[in-house]
Amino acid sequence: MNSGFTRETPGQARHCRGNKADRASAFRASSLPLRGRWLLRSLVLGTVVMLAWLLAATSIAAAAGTETISGTVVNGTAKAPLPSHLVVTLQGTGSSQQSTFSQSTPVSSDGRFTFANVPADPSVSYTVSTEYAGVSYVSAVPKANGQSTVSVELKIYEPTTSDSAIRIDSASWLLGALDAEKQQTTILALLTITNAGDRVYVGDHRGDPGAAVPGILPRTLRLVLPQGASDFQPQMGLDPSKLLPIANGYVDTQPLLPGQHQLAYTYRLGYAEGVAEIRVDLPYPTAKLRFLAPDVGLEFRSDRLGDGGTMPIEGRTYRILAADQLKADTTVTIDVIGLPGVPTNRLDPTTMQITGLVLIGLAIALATFLGLRSRGAGQTDPLAEQRALLTSIAQLDDRFAAGQLSAERYQAERARQKQRLIDLILGSRTSPTGSGAA
Repeated sequence: MNSGFTRETPGQARHCRGNKADRASAFRASSLPLRGRWLLRSLVLGTVVMLAWLLAATSIAAAAGTETISGTVVNGTAKAPLPSHLVVTLQGTGSSQQSTFSQSTPVSSDGRFTFANVPADPSVSYTVSTEYAGVSYVSAVPKANGQSTVSVELKIYEPTTSDSAIRIDSASWLLGALDAEKQQTTILALLTITNAGDRVYVGDHRGDPGAAVPGILPRTLRLVLPQGASDFQPQMGLDPSKLLPIANGYVDTQPLLPGQHQLAYTYRLGYAEGVAEIRVDLPYPTAKLRFLAPDVGLEFRSDRLGDGGTMPIEGRTYRILAADQLKADTTVTIDVIGLPGVPTNRLDPTTMQITGLVLIGLAIALATFLGLRSRGAGQTDPLAEQRALLTSIAQLDDRFAAGQLSAERYQAERARQKQRLIDLILGSRTSPTGSGAA
């Protein structure tokens, strides 16, 4: 009876069992490599993803902490080619004026240079510098402000030994503190000097008896003092180590770049029988000359200066004598009459101290009065920033006196703010583009 099932013969059964065993064996043989390959692919893929993530994280971290500074060296002398084989140095300076970074790189034939992976620290100020024809040039690098690349221009000039392009835009002489016992008065001189040419003035050895001595630098700016002047003290814009004494004053040996430069210095001048004679030769053409003295009843006589009215400075009224458009080598004489032989209430020896913040305040007032700093539309008011810094420095002094600041932090912050204030008022020996002779 056929039940619908086909009965296998022993041979067929063995054959079927063999086929099933072969298929199972084949399945096991093929399944294990598939699992291995899947696991291997997963492991490789996971490793690649992890490495990519790590590389991306590292790149992001590196990018967040570094910046690229790229720049161009430009020859500011008309029609002068860019010299070859220049090397630019990038220097970083911290808030305490310590060096934090230094690196040099060659300049390409088209004047370009690049510094990569520079630490992006807001507390560090960077400058780029190079040397050409014996003159060092420096330019400040703008702050990155979150940008990955910062651009800067470094301008150089061809040298000249002629001072024909040098002029004085303004000269202000201010009668300062008195020492009645020694019969001396202090004079503050504020000068705005311009090199109107397109070459750096490197000076010469005119009349210099030491010209033949090795190492004697050429003379540049002449700072003429009255006969009998003493205790000459550079205040701003002058490096004492670069000054040489001469018979009637001092000469600077620093190169003078094209553009405007602000200088300040003080000296003492003796007087007798209540009369001080200030007699000065102006070595360069002078557009504005002003003499200021406290308005306390003194008398003034001058062969060149006329009455210029009065002006308030730091809460005190000053009289002004003025003259404009004086030729080079003009001699100016001013007699101050009525100075005290002993300390009196009429003109106290502590009328004004020509140091520190008082000097800065005087410079602000004089710069404002004489219009030394023009202000265009949309620009920050420099006078407002100067007064804000003065207030901030005074507050620092109060906080330090109250024990709220450590000596180290106080000195560092005060030095930083004071240097910023000096830069705003009188600047440094720099050109309008920010490049300066080091």
